[in-house]
Amino acid sequence: MEALGRLAAGIAHDFSNTLNVIVGYAYLLQQGPGPDKVQEHATEVLKAAQQASSLTRQLLAFSRNQVVHPQTVDLNSAIEGVSKMLRRLIREDIDVCIRLASDLPSITADAAQTEQIIVNLAVNACDAMSAGGRLAIATSKADLDNAHARRLGLTEAGLYAVLTVSDDGHGMNPETQAHIFEPFFTTKEAGKGTGLGLATVHAIVMQSGGHISVDSRVGVGTTFTIYFPASTASAATMKCLPVLRPTVAAAETILLVEDEQGLRKLMTEFLRAEGYTVIESADGPSAIETSKTYTGTIHLLLTDMIMQRIHGRDLAMLLRQQRPGLKVLYITDHADPGTLEGGRVLEKPFMPEALLREIHDALSSLDKFTTVRAG
Repeated sequence: MEALGRLAAGIAHDFSNTLNVIVGYAYLLQQGPGPDKVQEHATEVLKAAQQASSLTRQLLAFSRNQVVHPQTVDLNSAIEGVSKMLRRLIREDIDVCIRLASDLPSITADAAQTEQIIVNLAVNACDAMSAGGRLAIATSKADLDNAHARRLGLTEAGLYAVLTVSDDGHGMNPETQAHIFEPFFTTKEAGKGTGLGLATVHAIVMQSGGHISVDSRVGVGTTFTIYFPASTASAATMKCLPVLRPTVAAAETILLVEDEQGLRKLMTEFLRAEGYTVIESADGPSAIETSKTYTGTIHLLLTDMIMQRIHGRDLAMLLRQQRPGLKVLYITDHADPGTLEGGRVLEKPFMPEALLREIHDALSSLDKFTTVRAG
């Protein structure tokens, strides 16, 4: 109950501050500031919204409801990719030592979440070395028998990729160690952290079927050890998706189903500005009726996943009976791996460019000679 209370208080505090920034700058924009201030105020609104988005993603990861995109990941490559950014974040009085095993097996995980684990643990370690020190990041291979796997709380014996992040900072006493994975628990000064970093790491590791442990002594330092189940597939190359902006006006028709009026209005305005024809529906039943009566081509169903009357997945199934071949893009803030079989998934909150990219990818697989019509 204490942890839940701290979670609720932390959420309220962080979101109240962020919303206050958004409301304040939106008010200033509404008052009609000079041209030189419009860009500045809009930038502050966007920055605050991105902070709220980051907090939401951490909470979803903690609750194991974040939309994830599992793929085969080379843990060594992930560390090498993140290390360049870490060297910009880490203070000059901290030495960084990275030791990577040459025979490390690949793992099955969300690539972005894997990088998030590395960054969170590294930054946390640096915070523990206020007077400088040494940060060590290492990987190794472990072949666990049944007894060892059970001791770690793992369900299966076998091959694991092991990540260790160590520091020689101030360390933690047993009481602190007992609470470090709880949400919004932090020993840092006010304003120095949300207390979600280690809770997020713990949730991601558990979601991947792994195990995380901590070994710490006051005045000596701390080591976090994570076991990731080995993947049977070969490691995939992690790529950053480019921001997509259409070179010509879009011409497809989208059936947009979203029960939140403000978000529906925003997406409609944005997509129409990009050239799409948008048909709006506030819920599943009205979308079904619209599909029955609309005589033109509907190229894509863009629907919220969680709605009161008909969920997005059920709606897509019903509409595909009317219009075989209809492409589907779900928007959601809750993970549901089953939806990946019936369409693409875009996680809320999202940037407009991400929406465009997902729409483009969903439509690009549509045969240009195929016409999807009702009846």
